[in-house]
Amino acid sequence: MRHTRISCAITAVMIAAVTAVVTIGTGTAEAWPGINYCTFDFTGTPTVVQPNILGFGTARCTKAPATHFGTLTLEYEEGDHWVVAEFANNADIPAPQVDFRVSTHCYNGTWRMSFHVKGNDSSGDFGYDAHSEYRNVLTCENRPPKEGD
Repeated sequence: MRHTRISCAITAVMIAAVTAVVTIGTGTAEAWPGINYCTFDFTGTPTVVQPNILGFGTARCTKAPATHFGTLTLEYEEGDHWVVAEFANNADIPAPQVDFRVSTHCYNGTWRMSFHVKGNDSSGDFGYDAHSEYRNVLTCENRPPKEGD
């Protein structure tokens, strides 16, 4: 009988330790406004589908916020800064998820996606910004020169 109690106690300690590791592991994901609440994932890098370039991503929440206003942008690098080529807004509440899509005409150059969200919940206002990895595009046409160039 005593051996069974010891085994149960050891099993309980092992389950608690595994639970602690899982909890710590989920805290490493980027989220807003708190751990494992809402996240955003880019779907790869900007995708060329001639004659356009597309951006995709998904916002997910484990608990729906009161408000959630997200913007996904396609940006290209110009000199030492990024220029917004196109954006898509979405005010849907991710319960549990909302998909974002943005598209614009494709030009050769370096592209990335950016995501910005703001909203509020029972703990107050929150905001979040992220950028995808960039992609060098060489299969589209050259960007026309600006007036005055």
